[in-house]
Amino acid sequence: MGSLRPGWEVTDPEQVPSAGSGGGSAGLGLAMGTVIGATLSYRSSGRFSVHVTGDGELLYTPSSMWTLSNLGLPVLTVVNNNHIYGNDEGHQEHIARVRGRNVENKYVGITLDRPGTDFAALARSFGIDGFGPIEDPDDLKDVFTEAVRIVSREQRPVVVDVVTG
Repeated sequence: MGSLRPGWEVTDPEQVPSAGSGGGSAGLGLAMGTVIGATLSYRSSGRFSVHVTGDGELLYTPSSMWTLSNLGLPVLTVVNNNHIYGNDEGHQEHIARVRGRNVENKYVGITLDRPGTDFAALARSFGIDGFGPIEDPDDLKDVFTEAVRIVSREQRPVVVDVVTG
């Protein structure tokens, strides 16, 4: 099938669930449900899922973390915490230009920084190991090493909150 990135070989379609709002289905909040379903399908295999999601996407269905915890599903969730509904930013800028409005106002109603969400703390409130918010990229190697150890060996969910914006 090809390679997503160097070292991330994809050899089987089952490695990449195709649904979720990031996959073009436009189902807001669908990504975590898709990962839960995919992980349930191979629950006893010893494998685990890696789920990369945006902060806005996860805020649509934060209760999905309760489901991960309740079912004890081996999912490593990495949150791209950029403090904005990023999908809307480009659209709002385009509409502002088309309508001759102030482009600087494109952030109104789409920023997620007041208040910011601590997804690691939210995960811990559901009984999931939560790491972060990680702001220093130099910390990522150690955090991911521990997160992968937990999800792969203990077969339970982990959330890593990575601040990118």
